Amino acid sequence: MIITGCSINESSQEDNNGICWDSIKIPIYAHDDALVPILNQVINDESTCEYFEDRDFLFVINTMKENDTYIINIELIEKNSINKIRNAGCFIYNDQLFIIEILNQNVEIFKSSSDSILLYIKKSKNLQHYLFDDRGSFWTYKLCNDSLKLVYKSICNY
Repeated sequence: MIITGCSINESSQEDNNGICWDSIKIPIYAHDDALVPILNQVINDESTCEYFEDRDFLFVINTMKENDTYIINIELIEKNSINKIRNAGCFIYNDQLFIIEILNQNVEIFKSSSDSILLYIKKSKNLQHYLFDDRGSFWTYKLCNDSLKLVYKSICNY
């Protein structure tokens, strides 16, 4: 006997078309104003891409701290290509959803609130983890003493 269905998650449900949907409750965070130029640049860059209006995308932000400098990586991914990011938080800026991987080292850049959103994603029955997809746009910045420097970017790769 073969049984198909969504993962064993309580948050997973299968609709009438056999599509699995996951619901993820994600806490909302506030971002530091020092990130505004980065966010504006990322959205402006991405808005020039032909595919941007046609698909359901979100941005994922990872940060690392080296001494007094933050390395900020932002990647554009399709919303449904992600299952769960550990320690996720989010914020919305200019109608764009940014998912952040919350680490102890980036508490100065992101401040938590008591609010959260419920995000529904379509997922493969077999895919259980986020897989890095280097087709999307990608930006790397350095932030030190409120000074921003673009280190690398690659846009419109889908």
